[in-house]
Amino acid sequence: QPNSAYSLPILSGSNPDLQPEKSDSYTVGAVIEPRFIPGLSVSVDWYKISVKDVIVALSAQSIANSCYDQPSLDNPFCGLFERYTGPGEGPLGTQPGQILANSLLSAGFNFASRERKGIDINATYRTDIGGFARLNTNLIYTHNFKISNYENPTLPDFENRILGELGDPKDEFLWSVDLTRGPITLGYQMRYIGEMWTGAYEDFNALQDRPPQNEDFADIRKYPATFYHDVRVEWDLKNGAGIGRDFQFYLGVDNLLNTHPPLGLAGTGTGGITD
Repeated sequence: QPNSAYSLPILSGSNPDLQPEKSDSYTVGAVIEPRFIPGLSVSVDWYKISVKDVIVALSAQSIANSCYDQPSLDNPFCGLFERYTGPGEGPLGTQPGQILANSLLSAGFNFASRERKGIDINATYRTDIGGFARLNTNLIYTHNFKISNYENPTLPDFENRILGELGDPKDEFLWSVDLTRGPITLGYQMRYIGEMWTGAYEDFNALQDRPPQNEDFADIRKYPATFYHDVRVEWDLKNGAGIGRDFQFYLGVDNLLNTHPPLGLAGTGTGGITD
């Protein structure tokens, strides 16, 4: 049948077969405060997290997608729903080939495992500028080496790479600068989000000796990297005298340059299913 979106009544509840999660986490870090740059502190943390039998709550669409993303239809996801085989129109208007109304079970589910590996850097610098003002700047940077799900408990090595897909860029950072003189603070913040694939990583790239699954999925393959800028001015009276001594006033502008989400990206609804 042609690709279509439609409303699907589903079953929702608990799963008595859920297993407890088991996690292994490794972290190596260091804090650097060089004497030749007073006021500078840099912390670096490398981490690797592996969670086995990770418990997830899958949407109806995710269950349908996962069924057909596996190398065989003989997998736990396909067992969570039935398709109507006809003849004619089924219950609640279900057409032949569509998922049968009230047959899809949305409940807690154990993935085989989930892995994440990356590095976090936090750099802070504070200094006086010639007795004129106080400078305080902070940078939080994350680089992800791996974000992957291993969803099928019967094929625990079958990888679904998440790294680089929407919401999980390889690189992102948040940089803030405050300049304070007396009760007045001028603040600036920059947020960077790295480029991300417009579809699944596997659509455009080979993975585990599997060829790209859907190379012509889109003409534009990646959301471009994006910067967002915020500014604010703050007037702090808590050290003052009189009635206003406990007040703090501020005025700010978020997204100063009115930067739009990449390629017009916006929120998506969850009221239908495509299969």
